[in-house]
Amino acid sequence: MALAFGAVLIYRNRIRSEWWAHKLADATVPADQSYYVSCLSACGDDAMPAIRRLIRDPSPEVRALALVLLGHRPIETIVRDIPPLLHDPDRDIRESAGTTLAFTATPAAIALLRDTAVAPNENVACSALAALGRTSDPAAMATLCDALARRPQAMVRAQAAESLAEMILPTPGAAPPFEIPTKDCDPVALLIHALGDTGPFDGILSTERQIDRIAAHVARQTTQPVSGRADRPISRTVAMVAATALTRLTGIDQAPVPVPDEHRATEETWSAIRGRR
Repeated sequence: MALAFGAVLIYRNRIRSEWWAHKLADATVPADQSYYVSCLSACGDDAMPAIRRLIRDPSPEVRALALVLLGHRPIETIVRDIPPLLHDPDRDIRESAGTTLAFTATPAAIALLRDTAVAPNENVACSALAALGRTSDPAAMATLCDALARRPQAMVRAQAAESLAEMILPTPGAAPPFEIPTKDCDPVALLIHALGDTGPFDGILSTERQIDRIAAHVARQTTQPVSGRADRPISRTVAMVAATALTRLTGIDQAPVPVPDEHRATEETWSAIRGRR
C-alpha cells in the first residue's frame, strides 16, 4: 500500500496529464480547451507523453492544441517532437509548426526546417520554405536559393521566390541582413533569372494565405466589402511570383518577362533595395 501510494505521488503529474489530455481531446468549448491546456502546461516535462499522443490525434484541432503545448517546452524538446507536425496533412498546422521553429532562431531548428524543405512532398516542402523566409539565417537563405534554382516542382520554386523576398524585404532604418551576396547564393540574381521561369502552378502561397485570413477576419467585423484573394487555386507562373517579389523589394513595377542583361539588372535591383533602407 505504501509503495503504491508513493508511486502515485511520484507519477501524479504524469497521471494527471494523461487525464487532462483525454479531456482536452474531447473538449469543444474554447474555455474548456484553454483550461486543459493550462493544466497540461503546468505539468512541465511530465506532460510530454500525453502531448505526444495529442500530436498524433486524428483531429486537426487537437493537433493544433498539441502544437500550442509543445511551443511552451524547451527548444530541444520542440525540435525533437515537432517533426510529425511539420509533415501534418493540415496546411495550417504545418505552417504554424514551421513558424514555431523559425521564431526559436536556433541552429537546430533551422537545420530541421532545411531538412524538411527538401521533402519530396511539395506541400510539406512549401510550408518549410515559408517558415525559412521568416528567419535571417544565411543557411536558410541557401536552402531557399537552391529550391528556386533546382526544385522540379513549380509550386516549390514559387514559394521559394516569395520567401526570398520576405527574407530580404527592406525595413526602413534597418541594416540589410545580407549586405554582400555570396557567389553561390545571390537571391536577387536568382529572382531576376526566375523572370524567365514559365513553370505553371495552381495554388496559394504562404503570404497570400495570411492575407486571406486577415481579410476574412476583417470581413466578419464589418459590413463593408473586403479585398482578399480567397482560398482558391489561381493559375500562375513562377515568373509572375518573381516579378511580384522584385516589385515589393524595389518599389518599381517589374514585368514577368526575361531581362536581356541579368547581371546589370541584379546590380540595379540591389542598389534599389539598399536605397529603400
